[in-house]
Amino acid sequence: MKFLPLNVVTAALLSALCYSANSHAQSVEQRLSALEQRLSELEKQLAAKDKKIAALEREQKRTQVVANNAKVSAIEAQQVLFNDTTRPSHRFAAPAKSIRLSDSTTTLQLGGQIWLDAIYNHGEMTNRAGFQTSSIAYDDNTTNDNTLLSAGQSKLSFHSHTPTHYGDMTTRFEFDMFDDQGNADFHLTHLWGELGNWGAGQTFSGFMDINSFPNIIDYWGPTAMVFTRQPQIRYRTEQSASGATWMVTMERSDADLAFPRDIDPATLSFNEQNDWPDATLSYQQRFTDGYIKAALLLRSLGFETSTQEDSVTGWVSMSPAIMPLIKHIY
Repeated sequence: MKFLPLNVVTAALLSALCYSANSHAQSVEQRLSALEQRLSELEKQLAAKDKKIAALEREQKRTQVVANNAKVSAIEAQQVLFNDTTRPSHRFAAPAKSIRLSDSTTTLQLGGQIWLDAIYNHGEMTNRAGFQTSSIAYDDNTTNDNTLLSAGQSKLSFHSHTPTHYGDMTTRFEFDMFDDQGNADFHLTHLWGELGNWGAGQTFSGFMDINSFPNIIDYWGPTAMVFTRQPQIRYRTEQSASGATWMVTMERSDADLAFPRDIDPATLSFNEQNDWPDATLSYQQRFTDGYIKAALLLRSLGFETSTQEDSVTGWVSMSPAIMPLIKHIY
């Protein structure tokens, strides 16, 4: 057997080791380059996804704004504010700046007045705050006050309007501070709600005609004017084409019995009987220049003492009208 010289073997081993080291170095560099390239690709993909997400968010915001605008437009389109031709019973004009409640189709109207009355009575009257002929006192020991300053005629009101699938829903809360002695105490005048043609609460009686109330300074109103506010249930229907309006109410009955001057009611120990509510029926026909109205009231009156009782059913009708006497004044 022939052996290679030692220096030849050593050189061969060194060559093999150098080749292996060079190959390993090249493999590491290639792997690092591949990883760097992959990282760059992932960064580009991530940037593209960020751009896509940002674009989607912008589109979503734009869609939400469009949807909100469409919702507001739909609400405004459905909302007919205080349309006088379709108002249920009590027509009150809405000011130009009504309050719209946020996230709601309801609008709110505030109103009121600050009123001071200065009254001088040349004589004796039990009603110190208004001219009431039945309060003119003829007996001795009645009030001697001849001058009165009163702010009880001041009032505050809240009206709301909400369109619904069942018709307009309206509410009315109103109070003044009036009493016949000139004091400024809370006095509820209206606590009323309506939905479509139906209404319930306290408001003007269906028998009276508030539109015929004259414009006078005296807050009490004119003598013999039918004026009362009653707790009631009401149904009202209006035919816009013909101008006809029908109204039926069931109202609180309050018997008010008068006695001769020589009889003292306190000595009779009697109780008023109100077995049935009052019923009213009214018809109103509108014209271009006014209207006429006919109203009927049905009431049961009664009393009861320790020895007897009696009752009777009565009715009364009224036919007010408002027609212009002079149509144009130049």
